[in-house]
Amino acid sequence: MKNIFLLVVSVLFAVNLHYAESKRLSLDEIKDALRPVKDICIQRVGVSLKMVDDASAGKFANDRKLKCYYKCMMIMTKAMRGDEIMAEQFLKITQTMLKEELVDPMLEAMIHCAPIANKPLEGCDLAFELVKCLYDYDPKVIPMKT
Repeated sequence: MKNIFLLVVSVLFAVNLHYAESKRLSLDEIKDALRPVKDICIQRVGVSLKMVDDASAGKFANDRKLKCYYKCMMIMTKAMRGDEIMAEQFLKITQTMLKEELVDPMLEAMIHCAPIANKPLEGCDLAFELVKCLYDYDPKVIPMKT
């Protein structure tokens, strides 16, 4: 039953992504689209909602579950595969889905954080370090609070 639920949610997310590709989204719209993914990842890794909310406010706990939450989010959005950041996919998502006024600031943040994305780290650590770097560089371009 759980697998069927995950399949349905994944299909719905894919449909949302397909729709989103034809429409550029604001950060608020991206946050809304990511809400089901957030819920799945919280349940999957067992991280507390408070810890996720604290990180959304810039208070990143050095916690394994929080790190793996970000890996889950990145895998579900196709920005990561296994323990590797999918830089081209991340770039494509940025260029096709974000509203025009958000593209350049996000690209600047991605360029700034590229050295982290290329580090040979385990996936949870890599996702966490990249999200932290992007947030520290410009918290306004990261759709954290959902």
